[in-house]
Amino acid sequence: MARDTKPVVIGDHEVWLVRKLASADSRIWIAEVGGEPVGQVRLDRHGEAAEIDYSVAAGRRREGWGIAILDALTARHALGLATAYGEVRSENEASARAFLKAGFAETVGSEVPAGYRRFEKTLQHG
Repeated sequence: MARDTKPVVIGDHEVWLVRKLASADSRIWIAEVGGEPVGQVRLDRHGEAAEIDYSVAAGRRREGWGIAILDALTARHALGLATAYGEVRSENEASARAFLKAGFAETVGSEVPAGYRRFEKTLQHG
């Protein structure tokens, strides 16, 4: 949904998921509370940085889970990179606030796609 809002075709998604799970340049985590999934987050290596893609379950939004997911991810990640970034649709104020509250800084530049805002953070290793 971050880049493409068309309905997901299950077969295409299964192929994508198998490829992501097998990739040394991607990691996916499910965030749970009391055994209940509240969201997911994915890191994809792009050169010397990791792109973050996350979502919070529809019924658990506005509870702070986006910030908690981003905080947990950037405190202890698995790709060994120094920088992470997320690109958010310009109209997605909730996600932009979550990145800012999780310590990301908004960046401006030619690498930011039209219609998006980009947030970056230096990662801790551990």
